[in-house]
Amino acid sequence: RPVVLPPVFILGHVFYPDQVAQADTQQADSAETMPDMPQHPVKNDEKPLERYFRILEVVSAFRQACLGQIADIVDLPKPTVHRLLRGLIESRLLDTHPNAPQLYVTGGRVQRLLY
Repeated sequence: RPVVLPPVFILGHVFYPDQVAQADTQQADSAETMPDMPQHPVKNDEKPLERYFRILEVVSAFRQACLGQIADIVDLPKPTVHRLLRGLIESRLLDTHPNAPQLYVTGGRVQRLLY
């Protein structure tokens, strides 16, 4: 019997992880396979730490996400998100999926904080 994940609330919007997981299996880095995602305006005075937390919230809510999906949800350019992801990986807050390196998952440090 398949496990159905409940909707997730991030940044005041509802996201459905099961739809994202299905899109990941079809094509990991294609925004065309993603469900419609609301746009989140970026404030000019947004602190860098806030950007890191927004990315962490997305990856932890979906359990895994690719660069394009994360960039679409947090409404940041892919190069910016890639740079932030590298920092999160270096800090062991995120990691790449062992079988699909284009997917990002929570790292050991986050898992220790949560459990």
